[in-house]
Amino acid sequence: MTTIDELARRVQLLEDMEAIRKLKFRYAEACDDHYNADKLAQLFTEGAIWDGGQLLGVYRGKKAIYEYFKNTTIAFAVHYFISPDIVINGDKAHARWYLWEATTRKDQIPRLLSGYEDDDYVKVNDQWLQSYLKLTLNFYTPLLEGWVKNRISI
Repeated sequence: MTTIDELARRVQLLEDMEAIRKLKFRYAEACDDHYNADKLAQLFTEGAIWDGGQLLGVYRGKKAIYEYFKNTTIAFAVHYFISPDIVINGDKAHARWYLWEATTRKDQIPRLLSGYEDDDYVKVNDQWLQSYLKLTLNFYTPLLEGWVKNRISI
């Protein structure tokens, strides 16, 4: 028989998972709002790391993440994060999100991006924030060439 305490823990887990989904939605929304650095910075902890690998760079700390997005060379983007696998352990969590993105840099070449993000989160003052983001690309290619001819390019 399920106890009230067990039900409360299960409800809290569901609420935490939904809060993390909403946090990722706000991240995508801010990225799609011309990489709104003010909105994006609010989503990260002070010591957060944004890791875009060799192609996009690694930025340590909320201020560095803010500066990266403030000075982005991306003119347009639409992010689709799907199929999250969210694991919560107390006030910490990890999630993998699959990413499909249409994007245009300031060179006006339309590109498609496919990959996934491994994210870590922490709950601070009853609010989930992102503490680590690692982007792994499957492809990032000019739309007219496609991923068969040109798998990863800036």
